[in-house]
Amino acid sequence: MNLQDIAINLQYGRAREASALVNQAIAEHYDIETIIKDGVVPAIRALDRQYRRGEIIIPELRRAGRALRHGLRQIKQAIARSGEAERGAVVLGSAGDLEAPGQGVLAVALEGKGLRVVDLGARAAPERYIQTALAEGAKLIICTAALVTALPRMKALLQAVNAAGVRDRFAVMLAGAPVTGRFCRTVGADFYAPDPAAAASLAGGVFH
Repeated sequence: MNLQDIAINLQYGRAREASALVNQAIAEHYDIETIIKDGVVPAIRALDRQYRRGEIIIPELRRAGRALRHGLRQIKQAIARSGEAERGAVVLGSAGDLEAPGQGVLAVALEGKGLRVVDLGARAAPERYIQTALAEGAKLIICTAALVTALPRMKALLQAVNAAGVRDRFAVMLAGAPVTGRFCRTVGADFYAPDPAAAASLAGGVFH
């Protein structure tokens, strides 16, 4: 099968078709990382481009979001059936007022790496990231953003981690469309990821 067919059906909000194709890919023994990288992430990128250009409207995005949730449900069930041993904990959150579009995909991709995800949702205070990471014994914090207006909150997170004197307790990754490698270097983040597939791959290396 062609994994791009999954992306096309997700992009156009065809939940039933996308779910069936995800199940087919799993049945044909495609690994979870490949399904997400080649079948899910391209749809998110395309939707993001279309929305920024004004080529799609909110109802179309919502249909795509429903299709994405259906597809991710199949992937999560496959992960649960695999019985893979847990490798560690990751604290995940969005610096924006709303969760970044790829955050749900990233959570599933991380679970596919055998990681336990503690999702703080949107706009959690920097102190909550720190407290949760310490309480859960997490080795990694991942903060995402969908819009450039969220970047100051990402900077505040790094400042809070430094001020708390726990910078050596866990790594911090920043991810999302408005984030750049230069911004990450400026604020002192350990990792930069442009999309969920890249973030999951980097996270897997942290727990290697």
